[in-house]
Amino acid sequence: MNITEKQLKEIAKAGGMKKANELDFKISDGFYELGVYDDDLEWQPTLTVKILKGNCSDDVIFNTDFDNFDEFAARKMLDTLGLVEME
Repeated sequence: MNITEKQLKEIAKAGGMKKANELDFKISDGFYELGVYDDDLEWQPTLTVKILKGNCSDDVIFNTDFDNFDEFAARKMLDTLGLVEME
């Protein structure tokens, strides 16, 4: 299962991140990330998503520095996009 850049930006926007389209996309070790490269070209993630597939439902781990990120709305968007199944 892969998440595309467009899908991750839609998930981020659903969670309340208004400037998601301005962020870069990166996949690393099964994590899907939006972020920026700083002046030293070090990756600075703004949103990291990891999906753990389960038998009955899927778990999603969100890690973000966005203060008011709505994980439920983002999770619902993942379900709408057909990337996970909600309970």
